[in-house]
Amino acid sequence: MIQCPPARHPDASFVRAEVYFGKAGHMKTEGWLRSSQVWLPGDRYQEELVGLSEDLSQVRSVYHLREASSTAWGQGRYTLRKAGAQHWEAGKAAYCSFEENVTLTSQGVEYSLANAASAADASAPAECLNRAPSGLDTPVARSYRVAFRDGRIHHEVRFSLSPDAASSGPLADWLNLKDKAATLNPARLVEHLAPLDYRIEAPVVGEERFIYWHKRKTDDSGPLRVQTDRYACEWTRESTRADQTRLKECSRDGVNWSACK
Repeated sequence: MIQCPPARHPDASFVRAEVYFGKAGHMKTEGWLRSSQVWLPGDRYQEELVGLSEDLSQVRSVYHLREASSTAWGQGRYTLRKAGAQHWEAGKAAYCSFEENVTLTSQGVEYSLANAASAADASAPAECLNRAPSGLDTPVARSYRVAFRDGRIHHEVRFSLSPDAASSGPLADWLNLKDKAATLNPARLVEHLAPLDYRIEAPVVGEERFIYWHKRKTDDSGPLRVQTDRYACEWTRESTRADQTRLKECSRDGVNWSACK
């Protein structure tokens, strides 16, 4: 592991980079890669994946750039994520994507709503980080997140909605949220998401509304971590062992476990 040149991010609180040989991009191009993460003032975080020349001295291609910036939003937090990536279509250079997220906390439970915009073409991935976000008033996807920490046990559940579901119902006006903290009632978000029980064994209320959902329980209360995931009728459990290897098991009901096939 190496550090990025400090002159590139002189105001960063922490910079990390890793160089390795592998494959990246939609074409799975093989070569030397550099993955870097940068923590910046103003609650900003950036990450980058680039392809390097054989002598590691030059950047030959940029596979993706991502930036997340957070600010206060009433009693909660607003996070804007911008991303630029190498285009999947031949003849096009790059595309941008934008996602906004609002997180509120009530009685120790975190409730989040995220809107994702459709992709927009760009001349290079770096262009996306300098663009104002677009498309957040007509998102192509919406997701919810409910999370709760009980000591050293963390519960989290995520739900993905279709564009039609996002444009109807009690939260239909929760769009393009950055400047709406004073006009939207946070209690509406909490009331709408509270029935979505974060407990991994609990049934999903109104499951037909969602195109995808995922529950996770991370248990660090013992000497070694146990992580349990549930997707519909599929359960997986990964237990860290004393030698730091992991045991992965599968289940159909969350009660009877066996080695995954």
